[in-house]
Amino acid sequence: MRKGSGILFGLAMAVPAAAAPIAADVHFALIDNRVFVPATLNGEGPFELLLDTGAAGAALSPRVLGRLSRGRTAPRVATLRIGDAELRNLAVPGQNFGVVNAVSGFTRFDGVIGAPLFRRYVVELDFKDLRLRLLEPRSFRPPVGATAVPFATDRGFLPLVRGRVAGQRGRFVVDLGDRF
Repeated sequence: MRKGSGILFGLAMAVPAAAAPIAADVHFALIDNRVFVPATLNGEGPFELLLDTGAAGAALSPRVLGRLSRGRTAPRVATLRIGDAELRNLAVPGQNFGVVNAVSGFTRFDGVIGAPLFRRYVVELDFKDLRLRLLEPRSFRPPVGATAVPFATDRGFLPLVRGRVAGQRGRFVVDLGDRF
């Protein structure tokens, strides 16, 4: 386990972030209390990706993977774009999301994006207006009055915070992709 010094992770509820260059400002869908963001992959799409702090990388449904792979067995996504923000050269295994679809009632679940996005950008979620903003970390400054929440990471990507729930102290996983 290591301290979360390399990952800047901001969840903004009502306080706007200080002036940092905005790489993306897009509407997200909140489905079953999960955040889905529109993304293009290798210039195709848009695809709906689950934003997941509990995911070590990215994964795509077999349908999307087949569309992008064009017969290659181990596809890499050359570019993943959310708004003007871009990630490059991602390994993307296929994952069957059928069970999640059946339980949650999703009509479309194209894939997941996790740690690569959180390592590259400061992520700001505005749940009131359903906006995702990706900010450049080099010039990001927390807004006045913001509370810094220190965290460690398990396995190099999974955020863990110390806290108290119903009077019980503990370490808790911060996982946007799971609602339990």
